[in-house]
Amino acid sequence: MKLVGTMGVVGLVLAIAGLYGLVAYNVSRRTREIGIRMALGAASSDVLRPGEGKGIVLVGMGTVIGLRWFRPRAAYEFHAVQMPAA
Repeated sequence: MKLVGTMGVVGLVLAIAGLYGLVAYNVSRRTREIGIRMALGAASSDVLRPGEGKGIVLVGMGTVIGLRWFRPRAAYEFHAVQMPAA
């Protein structure tokens, strides 16, 4: 059971690293746009909000998909462990 938990933690760390990479890539693509907006006097919250929004959407979608996938399997595993051997 410890191996399964370890693999779950490794998977979570890899997912977080992937999301970080996606957000960093999106921000690096928008560096020029961010600089121009800041030079024209836009507030920092107005400049960063679209990038944060994309990151929040990605995290939300990943959470929903992960929970939808995990819940039925966790219930099955719980019941399979609780059943006495015949």
